[in-house]
Amino acid sequence: MPSLGPFPHGVSWRDVPTSVISPVAAYPGMNVVVGSAPLWMTPNGKQYLNVPRIYNSYQQAVAEQGYSTDWATYDICEHIDSVFVEFGVFPVTYIAVNDVFTGATAHPASPFTLVGGQVDTGLQLINDATLIVSGATGTPIYVNGTDYLLSLAGPHTTTPYYTWVVTRIATGAIPSNTSTIEVAGNIPATTPVTASIIIGGVNVSTGQNTGLQCVEDVFQKTGYVPGVIICPAWSHDPTVAAAMEAKCENINGCFACTCIIDVDMTACHKATDVLPWKTTNNIVFPRQELCFGMPTLVGAIVGAPGSTTTVTKKYHFASQQGPLLQWTDTYKGGGMPYCSPSNKNLRMNSLQDATGAEVPMHLSDANMLNGQGVITALNFVGGWRSWGNRTSSYPSDTDVHDMFIPVRRMFDYIGNTVVLTIWQEVDEPGNRRLIDAVVNSLQLWLDGITATGALIGASIAFNQSENATTEILNGHYVFHIYIAVPTPAEWLDFRIEYWVPYIANLWTGII
Repeated sequence: MPSLGPFPHGVSWRDVPTSVISPVAAYPGMNVVVGSAPLWMTPNGKQYLNVPRIYNSYQQAVAEQGYSTDWATYDICEHIDSVFVEFGVFPVTYIAVNDVFTGATAHPASPFTLVGGQVDTGLQLINDATLIVSGATGTPIYVNGTDYLLSLAGPHTTTPYYTWVVTRIATGAIPSNTSTIEVAGNIPATTPVTASIIIGGVNVSTGQNTGLQCVEDVFQKTGYVPGVIICPAWSHDPTVAAAMEAKCENINGCFACTCIIDVDMTACHKATDVLPWKTTNNIVFPRQELCFGMPTLVGAIVGAPGSTTTVTKKYHFASQQGPLLQWTDTYKGGGMPYCSPSNKNLRMNSLQDATGAEVPMHLSDANMLNGQGVITALNFVGGWRSWGNRTSSYPSDTDVHDMFIPVRRMFDYIGNTVVLTIWQEVDEPGNRRLIDAVVNSLQLWLDGITATGALIGASIAFNQSENATTEILNGHYVFHIYIAVPTPAEWLDFRIEYWVPYIANLWTGII
């Protein structure tokens, strides 16, 4: 600001802070996915291990996480396909926890002869400085991008693995299209991912978070509050489900979100199997959405004349329900989560169990599951749709803000947005100006939300009864927000009556 110095003499001016604070809205639907990715495929993939990375496109995600159709090994790839290819929504954050680098084994230089300027090495090697392509005697060492290009071939018919293909660049140092080259590198470690790796913790030697504990790093590294936590291949494990729920309840000490849990489809094959599994594994919390079935897309890809290939894409339900929540928030809720994902289209044409068997799902079965706090997929009117509005806490918890998915998520959205908006006022003088600024700013924002239909009504108050003098003296100020979120119109009930007076219409117009 302009200043006249320590002895002011003349005319000066200064800004006065605006009395209304602009809201900083939380983005409610961002999927945060913890799982496995083929990091060995990407340059410097090691730096993305146990690090939240945000992506706005398929190309960005594949460039850093890699991509494989071997979804059983790399479950993050399943979600990449769902969110970007099938639903077309973003952003999304991935946290890859499978360490293919520690324990990698050296692969000695092997000779290969180019055919037509390229060769499939049949090798899976980590794409870093240890991957060396050289002449037949080990020299010279060729340069990727100058002398040759690396690409991936696969999946092969005998294995789901992808392997490196070396293609000669005509202007490079490789002599000819039939030259012999040598390829050496490190073979990725095959340490299996376990529930404890997904749950993670804190590395005692480095202090780095791992697994689900990395959710604590998401806001600081991406600028987005986590919206939906997903562990595609692991949420059916009760220890993972419990860790997901615990993380949803308290992120950075001030945020909350939703997690999606899959019913174990190796143990449950029909609707009547689900309730015992749910109660036994204690999936009964309001920030959990429990989903039954595996949405599957079966289609044919036309290849050479006269040939077609059947392609089956089988998803864990969470990998479709998470993007569906994000799609619903964006296209139905105007960026807010007050619309239910129920009765919105999934990307599937079959509901299966883990063995590939069709799961029969009739309206009566689907409604029975809904009454148990379970979501499923139903093909009834308008194609396959997600079916169910209730969180996992239902029917044991019938508090409206706990049992309905959009109401629970709307409470979290408002709470998270209040934190982001009012954080700038922390440690400012607790005087009337601050209180009025907080109340007036949030009331304007709540009024705007109400006008869109996302709330039925809302208000904020600074109640004397909730602010004891001893608490004020201790720097603790309590504001009370009152909201009413519209519940889903889950049951539209019509009464049809035979109205006898209409019999008189038989004589209408008769002279």
